[in-house]
Amino acid sequence: MGAALVLCLTTANRAAAQGRAELAPVYLGSAAPFAVLAASTVTSTGPTIINGDLGVWAGTAVTGFGPGRVNGTIHAGDPVAQHGQASLTVAYNDAAGRTTAPINVNAADLGGRTLAPGLYKWL
Repeated sequence: MGAALVLCLTTANRAAAQGRAELAPVYLGSAAPFAVLAASTVTSTGPTIINGDLGVWAGTAVTGFGPGRVNGTIHAGDPVAQHGQASLTVAYNDAAGRTTAPINVNAADLGGRTLAPGLYKWL
């Protein structure tokens, strides 16, 4: 089994993005409170800790909690998860449609790095 992966994203440098659509934060809408948002099933296989809401839409299966723990609300197949999925689709399409050449981070070690505003793509 591999090591744990922790990824933190922030939009702290909003001033640098003003006037540049490719650097503007992607608006998450009702997907913002979700730490995990899946389409059919979420399964925890160990002592998972999720800080934020967990949602599933159009499926409803959430398994393995405990020993896993959700520090938020579980939305399994409810309207909150449905709206979250709709917002996530809009946000994804926004990010995918941006035209500035992305910075390729394929196979990059991102651990401990602070990334400048920009469009990053894992190829």
